[in-house]
Amino acid sequence: MNTEVKKLMNPGRTKVLYIIAKFCFTILTCMETYYIASYTTDKALIPVVLVFIPLTIPTIVDFLQSFVNGIIIEKMPHPLGKYTFWMAIGPIVAAIAYSIVFIRWDNDKVCAIVMCVMIIIAHFFWNIAEITHTSVPSIMTDDVKERSTLSMLQSAGSSVATFVFGLVALPIINAVNAKTGTETRGYFAMTVLCGVLYVIGYILLAINIRGMEKREEELVAAASAKKAAAAHNEKAGKLSGKDMLKSFFGNGPLVALTLMQLFTWLCGFVPMGFTYYFFNCSLGAIGMMSVFVSGRSLAGMFAMFLFPVYQKIFKGNKKAMLLTCNIISIAWYFIFFAIRCNVTIYIVVSIIVRLVASPGAMNTLALYADAATYAQWKTGADSRAFVMSTYTIPLKLALLIRGVLTSAILVALNYNPALEPSTYKEPFFFVYVLLSGIFSLAAWLILLFGYHLKEERVTEMAMEIQQRSQG
Repeated sequence: MNTEVKKLMNPGRTKVLYIIAKFCFTILTCMETYYIASYTTDKALIPVVLVFIPLTIPTIVDFLQSFVNGIIIEKMPHPLGKYTFWMAIGPIVAAIAYSIVFIRWDNDKVCAIVMCVMIIIAHFFWNIAEITHTSVPSIMTDDVKERSTLSMLQSAGSSVATFVFGLVALPIINAVNAKTGTETRGYFAMTVLCGVLYVIGYILLAINIRGMEKREEELVAAASAKKAAAAHNEKAGKLSGKDMLKSFFGNGPLVALTLMQLFTWLCGFVPMGFTYYFFNCSLGAIGMMSVFVSGRSLAGMFAMFLFPVYQKIFKGNKKAMLLTCNIISIAWYFIFFAIRCNVTIYIVVSIIVRLVASPGAMNTLALYADAATYAQWKTGADSRAFVMSTYTIPLKLALLIRGVLTSAILVALNYNPALEPSTYKEPFFFVYVLLSGIFSLAAWLILLFGYHLKEERVTEMAMEIQQRSQG
């Protein structure tokens, strides 16, 4: 009987393509993360009363979709394999739709509606494609070290992409705008470039993943056949709606991770949506925004080299690493809100904090993969794709809240880009700094008291699952 847990095929190539795919996806999403709100109000000049259409409505649809992403992947038949298919097709449709978002139509209302519809279409396809990416650590390997490495690479890919984006995005946008004599076509050109990279990165990973997915399909089919032959459980191996509900609500570690991630994403997305306004209005240093974004992302890149050091220090305990690192970030939010140092000190300290704290967050995806193993062990059904799809539920809810907050705050302030930026200094300072600290603290407390799944137990459960499949 095989006593070794399943590991990656072609691990070196898979890891390289995994980080490249995440890099390419994040490059595209940075256009939304950092520019969609300010583009809508300050460049496309859509009236503030209409901004809720592109900023809020898509996030509502996004959130609702997050509950069915896993079902779509599990239930829809695909000749190429359910992961390979979405990983290859999703980015193509998403990239085309998202490029249209940054086309400025003459009529304000038409422009807002087109942006809204195209964002919804783009999100639908890139959401499912992203789930196939986040499922790799759970589906393709049961080795906790490989899962941690892939989780780290996902975070590193995001950091590298954000660093590159911070360096090149605004110069490219400004250059195209100057060439065309507009304020908007540079955004369209940058989005097209990002979309092309996104498609290439995901297709390369899809080609590589297909071999591992075939292996996974064979393992699942064999296990299902043996279980189906057992008289005591003729339906074993088939994932029902009841199994899905058990996989979530009967999974204490997964519920805790979902709540933790909700507040973690709120800490990320809410201030990101206000980064332009924070630097322009609160700090009076919009020219430093690119330095800040790229500097923090560079720190996140170098943090991946600290990751193995932290693993040794914390002896592979992902929860302890994450808790220790996050408390550093939490402290900085409240310290900065209290002392309000100048912009240079803020940027320098923020970069240092990002460097020393990022390795902890690189464990998050691996924690989800462990929770997926727990779900399969507990229910007996292979619900890993569904469990990994729940990774997007708090993300989409956070985006929904961000969209509502952004629209509500801009309307409440009656924001007018023609006014002196310092007019809005205090409200944007409060949103960007204090709310981030509160959200981050909530996430820390939820992880501390709600998640109790240990690494050694995950390995034991993976072995038990494998032994069951072998009869």
